[in-house]
Amino acid sequence: MLKEQFVHYYTLNLHYNPHLQGSALISGYGMKKGTKKTGKGNVVQGKAGETTVVSGQNSRPAIPSIHDTTFDSGLMGRLGLYESILDGLTCGVWVSDREDVICYANKAMEMIAGVTHQKLLGYNVLSDSSENTIDYFRQYYQEAKKVLQSVHYSEIPVVTPAGRQTYQSGWFIPRHSNGTYDGMVCILEDITNQREIKEALIKSEAKYQEIVENVNSIIIRMDLRGNVTFLNRFAQDFFGFREAEILSRNAIGTIVPEKKTAVLSFREMIANIGKDPEMYANWEFENIRKDGGSVWILWTNKAVTDADGKISEVLCVGNDITELKYNERLLKKCRNDLEKKVELRTAQLLEANKRLQHEIHEYKWIEERLRNSEYKYRLVVENANEAIMVVQDGMCKYINPKTEKITGYPKEELTANPFIKLLVHPHDQQMVLGRYLKLLKGDSLPSVYSFRIVDKFGNIKWLEVNSVLIDWMGRPASLAFCSNITERKRSKKDSGFSNLPFIRQRTRLSLLQRAQIIPLQRLYS
Repeated sequence: MLKEQFVHYYTLNLHYNPHLQGSALISGYGMKKGTKKTGKGNVVQGKAGETTVVSGQNSRPAIPSIHDTTFDSGLMGRLGLYESILDGLTCGVWVSDREDVICYANKAMEMIAGVTHQKLLGYNVLSDSSENTIDYFRQYYQEAKKVLQSVHYSEIPVVTPAGRQTYQSGWFIPRHSNGTYDGMVCILEDITNQREIKEALIKSEAKYQEIVENVNSIIIRMDLRGNVTFLNRFAQDFFGFREAEILSRNAIGTIVPEKKTAVLSFREMIANIGKDPEMYANWEFENIRKDGGSVWILWTNKAVTDADGKISEVLCVGNDITELKYNERLLKKCRNDLEKKVELRTAQLLEANKRLQHEIHEYKWIEERLRNSEYKYRLVVENANEAIMVVQDGMCKYINPKTEKITGYPKEELTANPFIKLLVHPHDQQMVLGRYLKLLKGDSLPSVYSFRIVDKFGNIKWLEVNSVLIDWMGRPASLAFCSNITERKRSKKDSGFSNLPFIRQRTRLSLLQRAQIIPLQRLYS
């Protein structure tokens, strides 16, 4: 701006100082006597101290240059100063005559145009520029010529004489005398880099804005008085406020409950966040919604500073932890309830332990008595005149010696093979299997029945069986008492046998009663 003001001031001096005009337009380019520049706006050096600018059919006398010896040394010093200042500017400056032909360009203009000032001199501003440039350029240039006042243009695309695409901003300052247009001074800046940076910033800001608006977190900015200056869409939906309803309003009474403790805590955060930022980096706070509902938010608060490093705002990013807080309270309640139950249960277990110790003492006493009588019962089972078997899952889990004697199979074979497949006669297998399955189901069946077996040597024998359902190793099984009635089946005489079933039945009942006292798996192991 200072550069533009200076050049504008200098240009005004051109209007009111004819000698300064001529020097500014032509000086500084080493145009010696006899030098010519062809093309539009040709500059022809005539006799000493006089220069003529020729454009088409028109020509006008040139104003003496800085090299003209007719000027006094003071004027020449001022002209040299002005020229040095113009060449020291970083913004481009060019001057055109009334035919729109450039007759002066400073060094910065050479850098912007990408060509030397010799090529710029004689360049027609309107006709020598590219069509795209003229489309944007002409309207501002023509307006300045028409109104004879300075016209500002901004960010217009310009293709330089070197062919580089640039964007330029500047001023057109018309030169005039007595209301007649006499040329143009242009002060410009190449803002191509700034424009690229600006576009990158716009894209970055748009991306940032998109992220902020679509993130599933509450984002709020507040000033140091607690007034809301920004909240994203998620925050609006979460708290139930439209943007217009909450912007510029204080957080207290909107999203901060008007409770004494809550207000005090919120104001302390605003006041102390610059002093102790870590304290508020993870800050749990109970907020309220528009409908009055209470919500717990985990806030990450950060102080925002201005260009001078002073805190100007507070940025708050929050996530809803209401459900988490509810679960924490529920967990705490459950923990307290559990501790009470544990205390109660511990007391109950202590009491139960006392009873158990007493029962253990009684059990040991009973076990000792059972151990003393176990040997007697084992003798009864092992020396019984009947085959005794425990069948579970179709396999013999226990057999007494009489079973081995009747079947002819050793204990190893009897316990390693399915009972029905190994022993039962093929014609009776289906009947025996059916009764076995019904017994396991608990169906009511006659306790005594008979079937045929085939012993290890191929002999067919008849067995009379009395079976009952028992628990064996925690699972159901069949306890069977088997008598060999082969001879009875073959005998045609029944005398002498009439009381035998009754005697055997009493023996089996006695063993069953004893089995209730002594676990069978111990007795038959």
